[in-house]
Amino acid sequence: MSANSSTREGQQLSDGSNPYAAPPANVQTGNSGLVPPEIMLALTATRPWVRFISIVMWIGCAMLLLFMALGIYFAIAAIKTDGQQVEFPATALAIPLGYGFIVLLLIYPTLKLSKYASNIARLADSRSFSDLAAALTDQRHFWKFSGILTLLYVCLALLLFVGSFFVHRVPSRATPPSLPTRNT
Repeated sequence: MSANSSTREGQQLSDGSNPYAAPPANVQTGNSGLVPPEIMLALTATRPWVRFISIVMWIGCAMLLLFMALGIYFAIAAIKTDGQQVEFPATALAIPLGYGFIVLLLIYPTLKLSKYASNIARLADSRSFSDLAAALTDQRHFWKFSGILTLLYVCLALLLFVGSFFVHRVPSRATPPSLPTRNT
């Protein structure tokens, strides 16, 4: 062993640190596994608004279900006018069933917002990271579903826009009536 290598192994600087030692890990210890107060404040401040929006959405779902039931009732009642059997128009059910379809689309995000608000309330009591993860997972599901619906609506709007452009450009096969000429 050379003299140079033996001095390296036990060499320390004047401040007592070993220049050849591995660098210390930059590990920050948390406060015993509790969610930091800043995050708690941000989430608990949004909980009343999340709860409010979810309640408004539940009320909207209930109103749409009521409109759907009334629409079906009046569509069926329109069949029996003056004791005569009237042909049932299929379009009479289109609007009530459309309401039902909208309710189906609204229930999932409404449920996710409600669960998000409930998980924030549970997080406020426990301050555990598992409750934080549950709250953020419900929020992520809400926004993912909302994003997918937005993409579908934009695609549908573009499809209708392009379709209406081509529908109005198709020449009519019927000949327009000729206008009377004016003799002067």
